[in-house]
Amino acid sequence: MMIPSQLLTTPKHDYYSWVMPLDCTDSPLTFYKKITNDQLKPNMYWETPDQTTQFCAWGAEMLLSEAQASLTKIKQLPTNSSIFEGSDLDQKIEATGCLLVGGFSFDQADCQPADTWGELAQGYFFIPTFIITNHEEQTYLTINIKHDDHTSLADAWQQRIASFEHLVAQVLTDSPVVTQVETEEVATQAWVSLVEETVNEIKTQPALTKVVLARETAVEQDQVFEPAQIVARLKQQQAATYFFSLSSGEHTFIGATPERLLKATAKQLVTASIAGSTPRGTTELEDQQLGEALLNDQKNRKEHLIVVQRIIKDLENITQTEIHAHEPVLLKNRDIQHLHLPIIAQRSEATRFLDVVEQLHPTPALGGEPKALALEWLRKNEPLNRGLYGAPIGWYQPTTDQGEFAVGIRSGVFHGETGRLFAGCGIVADSQAELERIETKVKFRPMLRGIGGQLDDTSK
Repeated sequence: MMIPSQLLTTPKHDYYSWVMPLDCTDSPLTFYKKITNDQLKPNMYWETPDQTTQFCAWGAEMLLSEAQASLTKIKQLPTNSSIFEGSDLDQKIEATGCLLVGGFSFDQADCQPADTWGELAQGYFFIPTFIITNHEEQTYLTINIKHDDHTSLADAWQQRIASFEHLVAQVLTDSPVVTQVETEEVATQAWVSLVEETVNEIKTQPALTKVVLARETAVEQDQVFEPAQIVARLKQQQAATYFFSLSSGEHTFIGATPERLLKATAKQLVTASIAGSTPRGTTELEDQQLGEALLNDQKNRKEHLIVVQRIIKDLENITQTEIHAHEPVLLKNRDIQHLHLPIIAQRSEATRFLDVVEQLHPTPALGGEPKALALEWLRKNEPLNRGLYGAPIGWYQPTTDQGEFAVGIRSGVFHGETGRLFAGCGIVADSQAELERIETKVKFRPMLRGIGGQLDDTSK
């Protein structure tokens, strides 16, 4: 395949991007299996809850980690003047072109290195060399090239085409059968005690209304955890969720999250409030009864309202428009159901996508309320390093200032044969420590199922 003439005739840029339709029966997940089998790194898989957009991305024309992966640094990156985007298409397709894909750290002001997270600990983003995007059942290939004075653009193009054709020709082999997964909840009693301390703090500190506490389960098996295998299993088991896998090659962050942080189109900002939860029922009747009880539960409605009010306040301040909230509905995943309320605001030309991400994160669903007091409490008292857990993960396109980030929950980080799964819950004045512990056990279940682990139902 020859290089498009438009790439050769355009003025010099730092990055060149070309999008073309791809006549291929392989799905982005099939490509993801191939690139992880080939250990091509870094890499990322992404899929939206409605399955209208899926992509897998690999290779790095730009790589940002540690301090360079902060919101502040990424907001300072050059945009249109340094990037040329072209295509064989009549219209722009979502999640194609020169994208920055990856995830931020949870705590932007105090993100620390951690062995559990490796290179991902303080945030991790890259401009992929290749992106396979399936949008509305059509498949597209993006090839990105960073300008190099030592290699001609035509040579760089041919190198990438050869690499891609080699990958397409690969035949997948069967994945190894999952052996028994050993699991161990980390510091459970200390976490229960922290819940009790947090409840007391909320009762004695009138300004603090909610704190979200997270905890871990350690997992281990006698073979390497396979990211594509875990994602495939999650897709079989979970509905109405984002699926993601972000890998540096050494550490991989994987999840099936129901929660959108923000999607930005040219005209709209779309987010959602998800807070308050209860298990799914074992029968249709029990499931309905649990859902109705959740909709009418004072503690959970209060927890959800805290999230709604802050999101609306933040968006109204940014957009200078009034937003009217409706009543929450039930969002049902396989193991758990939530109070859920989509929130949409009109976007002005002056509104920058990453400014809104920075304003919203963390919502009270993952940090607490008010934000500053809740984060201060977490920094002083929560012992684990959240890394990318509960933080924005997704993609951003600098040239259009559009993108989409989910919230990295129902997730785990893996390195070789070991991993850590994460779960959290919102603590308010009338929270009960043992009930919160049981809630987190329910929230561990999606990832435990995804890795083939044994579910512990003794707490139900």
